[in-house]
Amino acid sequence: MSTETAAPDSAEPPVPDRVPWQRQAWAFAERHLRVLVRSPMIIFLAVGWPLAWYVLTVSVFLPGDAGAFALGSVAVSYAFFGSFTVVVAVFAGAFAGDLDGGRYRKFRSLPIAPSADLAGRFVAALVLAVFSHAVVLAVAFATGARFEPRLAAIGLVPLTLLSFCVVAVALSLVLGAVVSKPEYMTTIGIVLALIAYYTTGFNGTQPGMIADDPWFVNVLPNSLATRQQLYALFDGDFTDTGVLPPELPSGIEFVGLTGAYVVVGLAVSILLVRRVAYGGDPL
Repeated sequence: MSTETAAPDSAEPPVPDRVPWQRQAWAFAERHLRVLVRSPMIIFLAVGWPLAWYVLTVSVFLPGDAGAFALGSVAVSYAFFGSFTVVVAVFAGAFAGDLDGGRYRKFRSLPIAPSADLAGRFVAALVLAVFSHAVVLAVAFATGARFEPRLAAIGLVPLTLLSFCVVAVALSLVLGAVVSKPEYMTTIGIVLALIAYYTTGFNGTQPGMIADDPWFVNVLPNSLATRQQLYALFDGDFTDTGVLPPELPSGIEFVGLTGAYVVVGLAVSILLVRRVAYGGDPL
């Protein structure tokens, strides 16, 4: 008599393997990139909005004989202005939309790594921010601005843009968790970008407009990143340009501060995604 027994009909089906972290992150990035590139409003915020400000400034507020440095410094300040606007509007809006639409209730039931969700969303926002930044600088170059990058530009340009975007993402997550109404995020992003821009003297490019000793422009994340990029992209004399004082943040201590903003911004972002989105806890 055979001793083999059939498996019971009630046997549990095998549990599927967890999707690799990289595939999860790419799925979120791809999803958000598809949404972003199809939105006329987002494309306007990324390209049209900062370019409109740049053209208005150089046409109305700068003298006709403004030099290449003046045009370049205005371009750098508006390049960061555009990056900040689009990251806050896009990231906060998408996050608030997923919270408000109940998508995270579904995500919590799936084997999704919160860090993969955050990484994917950040990559999508970073791609748009880099594109916005590059377009403004390219248009400025085509209209007379000239850049004389130092060797330090190889590391400082990507580091400053990364730091700027990480801080914007952390702020976006706070806004998305508190406001939770995606339809308000574009307006809030624009208002915050304008406040940061003007209260730091055009992102630190004209600090004399706000204080006699504006030391804080070398500390605050938006003006610190802008002034470091000015130092990296212009190897020349900054006397009588309005950029000084204080001296540009070229020391290693300022590079460390920029890196610290990246670390702190990532930590805050991961905490908020874990607690607010995937933990269900209140902020």
